[in-house]
Amino acid sequence: MPGRTIHTERLDLVPWDSSHATALAQLAQRSGGGLPQLLRNPLWNPEHPEVVALELARHWEEHGFGWRAITERAAGEIVGFVGVSYLGSNSDSLGLSPSEFEFGCWVHPAHLRRGVAIEASLAVIDEAFDELSADVWPEYNR
Repeated sequence: MPGRTIHTERLDLVPWDSSHATALAQLAQRSGGGLPQLLRNPLWNPEHPEVVALELARHWEEHGFGWRAITERAAGEIVGFVGVSYLGSNSDSLGLSPSEFEFGCWVHPAHLRRGVAIEASLAVIDEAFDELSADVWPEYNR
């Protein structure tokens, strides 16, 4: 189920597509030791972007939302990734439900300190609350 692209003032947040796997692998290589937690998980090995691509595509197919490529219109290129997804099997060691939402944002080092992460993050967080019925600390809302 393909999602819609989210447009912000400077960015296009494009639903995950298998063609994004190469950009994700390149970002992982350029970031060196500063990998986000998700890429430290063996499932997300940046040396095997096809595994990542299949998992991210599966999440979109099953749930209709997930990770997005951040494209900066002025640069005309992918400058990072942002998304909301279900914890799924990542929840096992955390004591959380697999149906809890998790959020992540990863911007190429060359595009840091320009507000890209904030702009992209706010857009997908808005989507999570407005369209996905995400709830902050649901145990406090009972």
